[in-house]
Amino acid sequence: MSTREEVLQSAPKVQDTRIDRWLLLATICILIAGGMTVYSASSPYGMRAGAPSSYFLSHLKKIVMGVFLFLVAVKLDYHRWQRLGPLLLAVFGGMMLFVNTAMNEAHRWIEIGSFRFQPSEAAKYAVVIFLAGQLSRITDFRKDWKRLLLALAPIGVVLVLLEQQPNYSMLMVVAAVTGLMLFLAGLPLTWFAAAGVTGVLGVIGLLSQGDFHSDRIDRWLESFGSMHSGTDQVMQSFIGFGRGGLTGVGAGNSMQKYFYLPEPFNDFIFSIWGEEFGLIGCVLLILAYALIFWRGFHIVRRAQDDFGRMLAAGITGILGLYTIINMMVSTGLLPVTGLPLPLFSYGGTAMITLLGALGILMNISYQSRRLDLRR
Repeated sequence: MSTREEVLQSAPKVQDTRIDRWLLLATICILIAGGMTVYSASSPYGMRAGAPSSYFLSHLKKIVMGVFLFLVAVKLDYHRWQRLGPLLLAVFGGMMLFVNTAMNEAHRWIEIGSFRFQPSEAAKYAVVIFLAGQLSRITDFRKDWKRLLLALAPIGVVLVLLEQQPNYSMLMVVAAVTGLMLFLAGLPLTWFAAAGVTGVLGVIGLLSQGDFHSDRIDRWLESFGSMHSGTDQVMQSFIGFGRGGLTGVGAGNSMQKYFYLPEPFNDFIFSIWGEEFGLIGCVLLILAYALIFWRGFHIVRRAQDDFGRMLAAGITGILGLYTIINMMVSTGLLPVTGLPLPLFSYGGTAMITLLGALGILMNISYQSRRLDLRR
């Protein structure tokens, strides 16, 4: 056998083990930065409870659970998820019927003893897996419109359940990602436009009927007239960014975390980061997220089949929308939504499920690269 043939035969065996290093690097950097900020922002709340590190240790436990799920998903061929899609949607969608714990006027959690789980966080990824599997089987929407309706029907049920909780912010994210996947699948533009108009009208109707969310929007609109007429959360968030200036006040030196800023280690953690690390720190964090989005869309483009392409698009879309919405809320550009900053905010079901989803994204990249090398 010639030397050239030996190299060609052995090269794939070496390169097949490679994963998307940039995606992994960005994920690790954000997890570390988020852990530092959660430790800082949660310490006053922990001290008040008599255990300064309690929130951080809980956050760390969720990361460990998420990393385990991530490693499993990296090793599992993503095509297996296609068969599991209907079951996952049925299980997590069904669990949304049994939420029994309220927080901030919303019923989103199942609590059994010390165990708390938010089914909707897992259900949104189940929607992506299920829809990617169904759309990959449709070759002509005009001929297979019945299959399309059957695919969208259970997703509509999930959206109704989100409205009942209420969880309008996640409802809009799931609806937007569903639209993105339909667009990538080649849905006729006239159908897409009609669905878009219907969706916008539906969102307006939902927001106008709930006093709690209408009040949030009213206070957000008032904040544009005067900083002092806005919500307390947004005002305190602005103060945090202002204190941070260009380089920040230093790690652990935030003042806003001392009960001035509500949800400092969750919804508004970006403000604490901005206070402690300044504008430079904020730009670096945004660049880390941008790196994940870039790698995500690169994986979408390189995916070897329709299922992988739409699955990668759905996961990247959820991560991107969560990040943009959270940062816009922290800077007063959107009303308060309650969505966490991915990989950064205090960990829970959202952290665990997101790390699992990133493992799937990593496997799509791995499978695509391996197939390219074999050609």
